Amino acid sequence: MEEQFYLLWPLIVLLAAGRHGRIRRVGWVALALALASSAWMAVLFQTSQDPSRVYFGTDSHAGGLLLGAALAIAFPPWSRSGTVRTSARRLMSVVGLGAFAGLVALMVILNQYGTLTYRGGLQLATVLTAVVILVATHPAVRGPASWPRRCSSGSANARTPSICGIGRSSN
Repeated sequence: MEEQFYLLWPLIVLLAAGRHGRIRRVGWVALALALASSAWMAVLFQTSQDPSRVYFGTDSHAGGLLLGAALAIAFPPWSRSGTVRTSARRLMSVVGLGAFAGLVALMVILNQYGTLTYRGGLQLATVLTAVVILVATHPAVRGPASWPRRCSSGSANARTPSICGIGRSSN
C-alpha cells in the first residue's frame, strides 16, 4: 500500500493544488481522510474475526500515511526556525521524548488481535509517531530528541532504526 501511496500522492497533490496554490486545502483533505480511515478501522474491527482485512486494507490503514502527508504540508521543513527560546526547545524535547516513551509502552501493550489495537491503539501510535517526527526534525531541538534528524538522510531512513549518537557528548 505504501508504494502505491508514494507513487500517487505527489500526482494527487499536483493536480489538486494546481496552479492556484491550494496546497493548504490538500493538507486539510488529507487530515480529514486520515481521521476517516482511522474511524473506519475501528468500525471494521470485530473481535470474532481475523483482523488481517482491517490491518492490511488500504481504506482502513491509510491514516498514518495521510496524517504524515497533512503534517508535511502544515509544517514544511523550510518554514521552521532554528531560533526559539530555550524553554520552548526544552518543552519540545520533553514532549518528543514523552511521545517516544508512549510508543515504547504501546509496543508492550498492544497485540495483533486486541480490540485496543484497532480501536484507538494504532491511531494513538500514529499521533505519537507524528509528534516524535515533528520534534526530531525541528532545527532547534538538541540532545537525544534530535538524533533521528542528525543520523538519517532521506525519508527512507526515518523508518529504519539507526544506532547513531550513542556515546556522543555534543548537542
